[in-house]
Amino acid sequence: QTSTDRERGTLRFICLRCSRRSIFFGRFIGQMTIQSLMVLLLLLVVIGVGVYNGSATLTHLMEMGLIMFLNIMIVIAPFIAFMALMSAMFDTAKQSIIVATILCGVCTFLFAWLSYHVPFTSFLMDLIPGIQVWGLVRETGWHTFDYMWVPLIQTAIFLGLGNYVFARRPL
Repeated sequence: QTSTDRERGTLRFICLRCSRRSIFFGRFIGQMTIQSLMVLLLLLVVIGVGVYNGSATLTHLMEMGLIMFLNIMIVIAPFIAFMALMSAMFDTAKQSIIVATILCGVCTFLFAWLSYHVPFTSFLMDLIPGIQVWGLVRETGWHTFDYMWVPLIQTAIFLGLGNYVFARRPL
């Protein structure tokens, strides 16, 4: 996001109108809004099909749709925040994507290997975005939110680091 604007020179123009913090968090909120609209549209279609088939009551489908919507949005938030951090750190969008892909793969392998051989380091696996999804699969209903503290903390850390990097990088 921001790396492309920095590369083109439009970020310098945008910073005349608003602060770097508002640009960084505004981009994150914009991405989350786009994703939430797509997920909401998909869930409305699923609820419509469920009502059409008569498989459950509308209130039950609406409740399950709300739970799924919140779960999906909380699960994807760290990924979007991580890519915002990568975009703030690197000069081009291509660089950001390549480094993020390599970093996620290497860290997952390294932390899994380390937690297997040195069991007390298994807490490092919580640093990887999306690691709590396996816990979500085993739960149903509102109990899925028992695992939501991990992605919320990850999102806060990635956004904090991204804001710090973005504020200190030259435009």
